[in-house]
Amino acid sequence: MILPDIAVCMIVKDEAHCIERCLNSLIRKVSRICIVDTGSTDNTLGILDYYSRAHIHTHWQIEKASFVDFSTARNHSIRMAVNAGWIFIIDADELVLPESWVAIHELLFSTPKPPISVALPRHQWTDMEMTHYIGPYPDHHIRIWQNGRGVQYQGKVHEQPCGGQVWDNLVYLDTAHIEHFNRAYRSGDGWAKINQLYKQLSQ
Repeated sequence: MILPDIAVCMIVKDEAHCIERCLNSLIRKVSRICIVDTGSTDNTLGILDYYSRAHIHTHWQIEKASFVDFSTARNHSIRMAVNAGWIFIIDADELVLPESWVAIHELLFSTPKPPISVALPRHQWTDMEMTHYIGPYPDHHIRIWQNGRGVQYQGKVHEQPCGGQVWDNLVYLDTAHIEHFNRAYRSGDGWAKINQLYKQLSQ
């Protein structure tokens, strides 16, 4: 089976509650899934092992690494995607619906001169069943770019891709979306922990 020449690059830690939904949205839509686990203590790695065995048409690369900061982890995952045509960045608490994949594949593989990079909007949900929609985020993040251009993330917190002309030939693709679920499962204590981490990294 020939799959679209896209490498998903993802960083994870304790994502067992949500990662299956993300992976299900990627299967048969990309050729490679590269994941860096920065210290999971739940069943995240067990789920990844199951999916890598069950979906053999996808090339899986799963590595462990100590967490330093978000850019370091992102760049590790990107380096794993050797020879892939396109890089696609997604988090475990996100997914891509089939209709969005249609728009993404059309832009990357059916356009005579595809862009260097693609920014996608995000939809924010408060429940995993996608019945309570908050609305779109006010920003578009670069999620896709041509591989092999030396693009690297910078910034310990709220990291951004830089280099490789990633900002020079950029398309804002509003016909595709990232569905985001962090408000569906993160408690007040969870928000406090992530905010404390951001504070530590910013010092």
